[in-house]
Amino acid sequence: MEIMRPALFVEGEKCFLCPRECRIGEGKSGFCRVRKNIEGKIYTIAYGAAERSIHFAIDPIEKKPLYHFLPGSTTYSFGTPGCNFACKHCQNWSLSQALPQDVESEYLTPEVIVSNAKRASCRSISYTYSEPIIFYEYMLDTARMARAAGMRNVMVTNGFINRKPLEDLLPFIDAANIDVKAFTNKFYGRVCAAWIEPVLEAVEIASKKIHVELTYLIIPGFNDTKEEIGKFVEWASQFRVPVHFSRHFPRHELDAGVTPMPTLLEAKRIAEKKCDFVYLGNVDGFSDTVCPQCRNIVVRRNFGLRENTLVEGKCPHCGRDIIKYW
Repeated sequence: MEIMRPALFVEGEKCFLCPRECRIGEGKSGFCRVRKNIEGKIYTIAYGAAERSIHFAIDPIEKKPLYHFLPGSTTYSFGTPGCNFACKHCQNWSLSQALPQDVESEYLTPEVIVSNAKRASCRSISYTYSEPIIFYEYMLDTARMARAAGMRNVMVTNGFINRKPLEDLLPFIDAANIDVKAFTNKFYGRVCAAWIEPVLEAVEIASKKIHVELTYLIIPGFNDTKEEIGKFVEWASQFRVPVHFSRHFPRHELDAGVTPMPTLLEAKRIAEKKCDFVYLGNVDGFSDTVCPQCRNIVVRRNFGLRENTLVEGKCPHCGRDIIKYW
């Protein structure tokens, strides 16, 4: 049974959830494919539509990736079809670029999701896999219930959202990993069918209110120059957030190869001049946390937590704050 809800942030036929601000005519859907005009009113048709193959996924929080938030805990992860980007390199394109009716889904209410997460002893719920912004109403209702039940909420997002919806959501979100796909509008337009300014604004807003970590997927020949990475690092450093550079493996439609290891190491070297915590993703051996003050390894990881020597989030050697939510 399909569950629909009236969409938030609409005026007449126009949707103001994300910067596309789609005008959705009768019987049509917005760019995201999940906000639809039915008899003159805009509905979300993604409400409750957790994709069957992944809606019960229980992940290490480190997989999001979040390295400075509830280390070693598990998070109940789910997503729905649809996205407000059209990334040519999307790793989950079969879900994000799908129509809701074309994906086998199991309709779960927010109450069931929170109950399932608690039963699995997860400390948080993660809104992920596709783009949680497009199932905003579902995420918001679930996050409210999770918070009331003493659980944390995590959003893994492209950050392409208007200010008002973001500010209304953040009181119920505790942490976010925000993808900064590149640091030029040329890339965003060519590869994602989007633009960068709203993403940068979302990072600025969110980093003042919740725990934020940034991911930058380095794609050979597209966003991998020292100049572009340097500009990204210079911008990111002002927020004092952990930065993850991820290795690209070809998926979907983008004609690009695997990121060379020297490129990743150079990005890490550039970032460590400005940022306290820099990690490499999709490779082995670069996910440990080093205290920026005394240079001791304080957290060891290998696709999850291996060892955590922190004392209430602080370095056991010098007392430097490392993790706020521990």
